[in-house]
Amino acid sequence: MKKLFGVVTCFVALLIVVPFTVVNAESKVDKVVQMMNDNETLKSVNGVVSYEDGLFNIEFTAPSNSRSDRVSFMYNGTIIEYSPEEITNYDEASDAIAHYMYALNIIQAALQANGYTKEQFTSFMQNENNSFDYELNGIEYKIIGEDKSYTSEENGTITTPLISFKVDVNRANLGKVGDKEFVPKNTTIKDVVDILKKQEAFQKQYDEEGLLFSEHKIESDDESITISYAVYEYTHGLVSYPCENGIITYKVGEVEDYESAEEVLSHYFWIDVLLNTALESNGYTKEQRNEFFESNVLDYETNGFEFTKVGESKTYTSEDSTSTLTLTLMDFKIDLSRVNLDKKVVNYEVLDGADQKINIAKDGKLSFRFSIDYDLFVKTGKIMIDNKEVSKDSYVSSEGSTIITFNDEYTKKLSEGEHTITALVDNGSVETKFTVENKTDSPKTGDSVLAYISVLGLSVVGFIGAIILKRR
Repeated sequence: MKKLFGVVTCFVALLIVVPFTVVNAESKVDKVVQMMNDNETLKSVNGVVSYEDGLFNIEFTAPSNSRSDRVSFMYNGTIIEYSPEEITNYDEASDAIAHYMYALNIIQAALQANGYTKEQFTSFMQNENNSFDYELNGIEYKIIGEDKSYTSEENGTITTPLISFKVDVNRANLGKVGDKEFVPKNTTIKDVVDILKKQEAFQKQYDEEGLLFSEHKIESDDESITISYAVYEYTHGLVSYPCENGIITYKVGEVEDYESAEEVLSHYFWIDVLLNTALESNGYTKEQRNEFFESNVLDYETNGFEFTKVGESKTYTSEDSTSTLTLTLMDFKIDLSRVNLDKKVVNYEVLDGADQKINIAKDGKLSFRFSIDYDLFVKTGKIMIDNKEVSKDSYVSSEGSTIITFNDEYTKKLSEGEHTITALVDNGSVETKFTVENKTDSPKTGDSVLAYISVLGLSVVGFIGAIILKRR
């Protein structure tokens, strides 16, 4: 599940501006309602969208544990095992992959029951020279069939081989050839299950906005071990947004406790789905939406939607002290008829270094400070001098806002006279002039031959040094 602002960063910088058409607000609302009701995310939580009396309503009930996915492994004596039957379709492939994933958790739990740490297991798995040998390790995890691709009705694809799994919980170990013989432990299935329940993967998992996206239940008997897992759990099954003339607004209001914070998070999540749908209805692809939010600045007049921070981040704790969530208060506004991904162009400023003069012969440093956000520059920025891009190994960038400092090797190559530097990022640029003076000092008449020989010698040494560094 994506948190709201994870998806805001998952939307991304537009490469092709797709034209949009302003349409009747009421018909646009109807279209978005229809698209939302076809949304797979909404269907997964039994959701229904409607619009009436100026309210855009999303009503949903999460799947119960009785409808959760389940994986089962046969248990015989001290041996847990799984061997897939023939995989013929996408659903069977998905089920097999779930088994493969949980088999690794079971292996880790069996090893922990026999005295091995999580770190030892991780190290063993990361060493390509190690492998499971059932006679040696009491563990088998092997490919028994080639990779094959399967396609869902919605054209999703899964590629997987056939993998079998077997672990003797009584003698599971990480022994290698040459180690002393492993002494079997009196490990039971209950020991393995108890350790599984303590694994981080089997605890309730929340996303960064506090919404539950995974919950596990583990059961065992004399014949099998079964893992049930559910995704999506919402404590608030109805969210509504005022919607007039096709414009949806959401004012967060005051959040005083954990329960009200949960409700706000539920609103945030569906705002994200709603915005995604509105952009899609106006002709933007998923790839364009994903790319836009990586580096572009939102502006309501330009884009038709905005997020406004109205409070600092704050952490809320549930009454039983078992759960916490951290929330940043945000207001939202979306004009369904004109949401688009046109870029807002920012005119950045030169904070330090504008129109400077540099004397290279006196070891002058060429440095500039621009008002560009440093994270944005790292992601999308480039530097141009006289309309030619400068390679990133010719300068060092640092934070504050963005500081660019050229190295001596590059500045010595600059010709005397005036130059233009331009800093570019996805949503704007800034440029200024600088002048290179006195590139070399004039040698005295009697020292001219010696001076030029010295310069030549230093150039050769520098050239050889550069080659050596480059090869290293």
